[in-house]
Formats: sequence, structure tokens, C-alpha cells
Amino acid sequence: MADMEMLARANSKAMAAVSELRKEVKDSPKSYAEVARSIGTDRHTVSKNLHRSDIALDKFFAISMSIGKDPEEIIRIAMLAKTEETTALAEGGE
Repeated sequence: MADMEMLARANSKAMAAVSELRKEVKDSPKSYAEVARSIGTDRHTVSKNLHRSDIALDKFFAISMSIGKDPEEIIRIAMLAKTEETTALAEGGE
């Protein structure tokens, strides 16, 4: 059971990181087409990747860097938000 719990936590954190990346891309002045061109793919693929619950780590890093963001910082922000969310739930908050 501990393995399943660990996997569930890992999946939850991965989803949070992808969600944060999606937000960063949306807030970026670059369009999906511009992001796609800079990483050598098409707009549809970028959109598909950003609307999944998880993406390959190399794609995550490439998309992050294409909008001028440090992928590690995006992950850090997502993990902080996830920790705050967990703390609030544990304390009976929202």
C-alpha cells in the first residue's frame, strides 16, 4: 500500500507541475505556435502536451525554456503551492 500511496503523491505533484507550466505559458507573451516553433514541433502538439495531466520531462523543460522560464523554478512554485494546499487541508482550511 505504501508504494501505491507514493505513486499517487508523485502523480499529484507531477500534475501540479504541469498545471503551473500551463499557467506560465498562458501568461507568457508567446503563442503556442511560437513555443512550438522554438522547440521544433507544431502548435497542436504543444497544446496537447499542456492539457494532459503529465508530460515527458524533456518536453516540460523545453516548453519552460522556450518561454524564458527556468523549469526548476516552475516545479518549485508548483511544489510550494501543493504543500500549502496540503497544509490548509490538514488544518481544516479550504
